[in-house]
Amino acid sequence: ELGSHRIGMNSTKHNKRINNTLVCKAFPHLTSYLSRNKFIREPHLLISVLVFEETWYLKEFFDNIMAFTSNTTLVLAHLSSISNYTESDIIDIANHHPRLVVNCYRYFTKAYHGSLAHAHLRNIQWAMGLGINISHVLLWASNSWFIRRGIENYVNKHGSSLTNLEGTVRKNAFVQRLDVGRILPDPRPGWAPKEVFSRVWSWKPFREVIAPKAPAGSPVNTVTLSKHEGAFFPGPLMQKIVKAFDEDMFESLAEQHVYMEEFLFQTWADHHSMCVCRK
Repeated sequence: ELGSHRIGMNSTKHNKRINNTLVCKAFPHLTSYLSRNKFIREPHLLISVLVFEETWYLKEFFDNIMAFTSNTTLVLAHLSSISNYTESDIIDIANHHPRLVVNCYRYFTKAYHGSLAHAHLRNIQWAMGLGINISHVLLWASNSWFIRRGIENYVNKHGSSLTNLEGTVRKNAFVQRLDVGRILPDPRPGWAPKEVFSRVWSWKPFREVIAPKAPAGSPVNTVTLSKHEGAFFPGPLMQKIVKAFDEDMFESLAEQHVYMEEFLFQTWADHHSMCVCRK
């Protein structure tokens, strides 16, 4: 069915390794492109972006990101299964942008839906599978065009978008933390804040894996909310959340009717604060 995150050019189970070389079944001619991974050794800022637009848009979009980021920064793109890309389109874009990494897994994505958090997690998982050395992960959206030079220095200095220059927790309108005791006990429909929080907290893996107890230094357990566009976190912390998920959790996340991308990473980071602050 159209709403399934399994829809795409190829099943996500079709990618495999032959003689320890990753084969990209979604775009077979990208196999040689994947094997040229000279970028896996040094630590990199990894920009995770989800796209669905036409190829002319993607070319301009990636041109813009590359123009304002360092040669050490990698951009990892997930191509939504709702879009009809040809292999030649993707080969052309990949060859034009040497720092672009294409995720060979394609999933259904939809706004205001758990499929976006799911796709970002799959991007991180794909980078891990390629052996990329991730210093930090920066979440990005395909309608985000404003990026300033020097973003790498900013990310390295702060460590996480949830901390300030001193490494203490940010307290501003862009980061909200809610005591779980104030969240409605049952999932409610609608998009008022209390209804959104109720659906996030009702998802069992959120309660049992993401935020099972109060974060260190906090007297109460909390759920953290912030915009995901431009949010960044340490690479090891993001790899840790991927490792905490099994396939059932991945699939369940992709079916949640709430914008999990603004809760999942942020709450995970708050509950693993020792990994977040600057060294």
